[in-house]
Amino acid sequence: MKKQYLAGLLAFLVILPIVMVTGASGTTIRGNGKGGNTYIPPPLPEGGAPLTGQKYALIIGISDYDGTVNDLTYCDDDAYDWYNYFDALGYEIILLIDTQATEAAILGALQDIADLEDEAGDSIAICYSGHGSYSRTYEESCLVSWELAGVYVSEIKPITDTFQSEHVFFFDDACLQGTMVELLNGGWVGAIGSTTRTYTYDGDATMANGIFTYYAMEAIDLGYDTAEGIGNYACETFDANTNGDATLYDAYTIGDMYFV
Repeated sequence: MKKQYLAGLLAFLVILPIVMVTGASGTTIRGNGKGGNTYIPPPLPEGGAPLTGQKYALIIGISDYDGTVNDLTYCDDDAYDWYNYFDALGYEIILLIDTQATEAAILGALQDIADLEDEAGDSIAICYSGHGSYSRTYEESCLVSWELAGVYVSEIKPITDTFQSEHVFFFDDACLQGTMVELLNGGWVGAIGSTTRTYTYDGDATMANGIFTYYAMEAIDLGYDTAEGIGNYACETFDANTNGDATLYDAYTIGDMYFV
């Protein structure tokens, strides 16, 4: 069913990025069309554990999509910045850039992390920068892999629901991502850059990042060192400087989530 829908998604993506809407300060929308109906997120669960175990990160950045008309500018730079941040903190990292970030590779990497982590005190970080989409038919957001396949919430959630960790940070710099909040379990902090109807944006050459990720990196440079601090700064500053609608979802209810 979803593969049949993706045939339409692929055609949609091929046409629209050529005329991607110009946003604030001449930036470019990382979107591929309007979102669906107004979406009300589910209540957040509660949970959390202090970091006492191993540390894992999955970092994905897709700038060069299959073909040429769907390419973005700074998503790979976003990923390298997250890589450098978590590498310095001692995380074991799976990095998927451009052609590496196929649908199978993304789901496989999530499963690899699920197989590695095994306790509530393990720390997991998942950072994505690239195209996103929303299916009105399935009322579901998806990441868009290198080959322009949708990686839907309903494909990701069966894997992430097996995580034992209650110390998970999710940073999602893509358009139309509102239903990604459904991934959050107790002990998660999610900074999601868009709703089912809004967009994230490529920055300019002075930023050399997507704008949402740029503000996360700025938060780190300013000394923020928790998931909530980085995520909240990125969301508030992004919203203040664009017509976006980023949201921090905090289901880590035992205090602030530190990465070390």
